[in-house]
Amino acid sequence: MTEIASIRPLLLYPDQSHLSDLAKGALKQERETLDGLLAAGHVKLALSPYHLIETSASDRKEGRVRADILGYLDTLEPNIRWLHMAHVIFEREVAEALEAYIEKREPASIDPLARNLQDCVRSASDDKALIWPKEHKPSEVADLLKNYGWVSELLRSWQAYGTNAKRFQEAGAQHTEGEWVRRRVIEQLAPVKLATGSLSTKVQRADFARDVRLESMPGLFVFQEAMGATAAEVFRMRIPRNPKRSDVPDWHHVVALPYVDLFTCDSQIFDALRRIKLIKWGRGTSFTDLQGTMAEARERIERSGRHDSG
Repeated sequence: MTEIASIRPLLLYPDQSHLSDLAKGALKQERETLDGLLAAGHVKLALSPYHLIETSASDRKEGRVRADILGYLDTLEPNIRWLHMAHVIFEREVAEALEAYIEKREPASIDPLARNLQDCVRSASDDKALIWPKEHKPSEVADLLKNYGWVSELLRSWQAYGTNAKRFQEAGAQHTEGEWVRRRVIEQLAPVKLATGSLSTKVQRADFARDVRLESMPGLFVFQEAMGATAAEVFRMRIPRNPKRSDVPDWHHVVALPYVDLFTCDSQIFDALRRIKLIKWGRGTSFTDLQGTMAEARERIERSGRHDSG
């Protein structure tokens, strides 16, 4: 297991369902433990706008649950660290990998964290008309997100893949073959600006797109692998089921895995990560339950020489 520096809190990225259960009080013991670790500064909750988008897009009949989640996040805001959305992380990974390729060195890890929720949302869109609430409460931001075109487009994409078995299967096949990632790399190369002023030529960029190790872009790589593995599993089941809309946002959440310490997910994503040998990837380790996650957090804190007040 990865040792941690005593001055850095652990980043815990919760599955959407775990976040909902914490908010509803269904996981009383885990919530008490988490509250203690947060209060002691040993843990920070890592979230992305996908949590807010999924919550705000909940069915009307789930209104009480939606209110519970957003109210809970408002109370936790000082202890939340916001991760950029997947496409922003992909862009930064590609830029760093290209620069490292030109300079003949290993790529450095990018910083996936936004300065705050406002920076996180603004980085995800080029919509200049974004109106920001006076207070940066997650509940207020979640309400605003429903009005933005890029969020509606994302939700339509989730719906399209989650209700169309053929499209879902084709997406899985493309990702499994790795071709999608190379196409995505090529798409990202045009606007890439290199941080240290390295010059790049068309030939260098073409060679990079052909030769780059996909593993050097950990968020993009695990997205590709998880998408292919989960799609394949749906159609390998003894009684195959149709894909669900909730399958698709899971692929976006998994991009956080290499950039956090503790990552929780549902059993389907965990099984996919196990098959592709990415339960531990980058900085992160995956879990399917918060009880096991809390136990791991305590163990790491104890090994680092800190004392837990939770």
